[in-house]
Amino acid sequence: MAEISDVFLRSQAEELVKKATNGSSGTTDWSSILKIFSIIDSSPNIIPIFLSIICKHLANGKKGVSLNCLILVDALFKNSKKTQLSLLQSPMLIQQLNSPLIQRNPELHNFLFRSTPS
Repeated sequence: MAEISDVFLRSQAEELVKKATNGSSGTTDWSSILKIFSIIDSSPNIIPIFLSIICKHLANGKKGVSLNCLILVDALFKNSKKTQLSLLQSPMLIQQLNSPLIQRNPELHNFLFRSTPS
């Protein structure tokens, strides 16, 4: 039974991240992002699932999707509570943010550079 709920949670998370990040560069779906906030706020243990999906989209997405994923990550860090923040700081995410794909793209790299201090 636990496997079914895990599969359901993962598919729901996948759908929300896809809705939040699809579209042209810089056009995120904020209603989906707010749903993600709500889920993470009520159930922080799902954060690793969201992070793995976001990292997958960062690695495989088009430039627009990658920028939208960075906007999503930025929003998560700026709007999460202490408990969620510690879970968001995962080695998997840090490694993906430091990937050549992001470092070699000026738009993505500059977004990270501007967003990191806040």
